[in-house]
Amino acid sequence: MSALLSGENLLLLFAALLVATIFASVLLPFALKFAKSASAKIFSHNFGKSLKTIRRHPAQTIILSLLLVTMVAFAYYYYLTSQSLIVTSAVNFSREKATNLKILESKGLAGFEEAGIYLLDVRSREDYAKGHIRGSESKPADRALKEVGLGNKVDLVVYSSAENFVQAKGVAQAVERQRESTEEQYEPGKVYLIRDGYEGLKKAGLLVEVGEWD
Repeated sequence: MSALLSGENLLLLFAALLVATIFASVLLPFALKFAKSASAKIFSHNFGKSLKTIRRHPAQTIILSLLLVTMVAFAYYYYLTSQSLIVTSAVNFSREKATNLKILESKGLAGFEEAGIYLLDVRSREDYAKGHIRGSESKPADRALKEVGLGNKVDLVVYSSAENFVQAKGVAQAVERQRESTEEQYEPGKVYLIRDGYEGLKKAGLLVEVGEWD
């Protein structure tokens, strides 16, 4: 099933449409009248009368404001949850996936399916050997473009060094383009692209190891 049509996102969309329907059928006529009256007074610099209009309809004003905020919040949350390629900082990623990362720290790369995340380090093998995140796999960008795909319910986390963000972005976008061909076969995970790269992950407190990739 498409990420945009998952059960969670459909539920959010339904809730947003429900709120929008209530707003349109009940409060829209009042909102239009109120907005027309208030804007006319504002543009005529009669702010006192505008405030009086709000004071005369306090309940409607509060309800209208709450509904607008709710609609914006639902729309924003739906947008975030429907994105399959997520560009984020190392700190935010480490907070969001703290439990998953603990599994990788405990079991290493062999535990990526249980953890539900696959850390893909696209730096050179030499840089990887000098220091890498425990549980990550080394696939330099040129190889990763040809060999890496989306796993079933496993999120792919792509990063390079901070200065080579564009390189990591190219890999992430290439993998993301495979989504249409894999969604009919299984449920692919999301793709995370770490903006500040390996250095950011290290600074965020992820366990670092030294040594070549086996």
